[in-house]
Amino acid sequence: MIGKINPAGASFKSAVEYNVRARDSQERKDNSMVLCSNLGTLNPLEIIEDFQEQSKLNSKVKKPVFHAFLSFHQDDTDQLNKELLIKIVLDYVKEMGLSKTQFAAFLHT
Repeated sequence: MIGKINPAGASFKSAVEYNVRARDSQERKDNSMVLCSNLGTLNPLEIIEDFQEQSKLNSKVKKPVFHAFLSFHQDDTDQLNKELLIKIVLDYVKEMGLSKTQFAAFLHT
């Protein structure tokens, strides 16, 4: 597994849409889904709204978007089911010290 953290961003809408929409299209990517979230929803539009509302509570934060991704070797694909991926995400969030912040994890295949 390889993890990478992208530079902080300012747009929740762009980050979520990047994860669920085909490039230059309003159509949903066939190979993506919201894997898990601690927001009480798996709906991308509601996730954007929740992130935006929360970010309004601290005007000092100029780039509230944290975007990281985990990549797995293609030989591991057969072992990675949804439950295991969710466990990996939750462990990652905890180890990064982000358990008390909002998050949504997306799956791309």
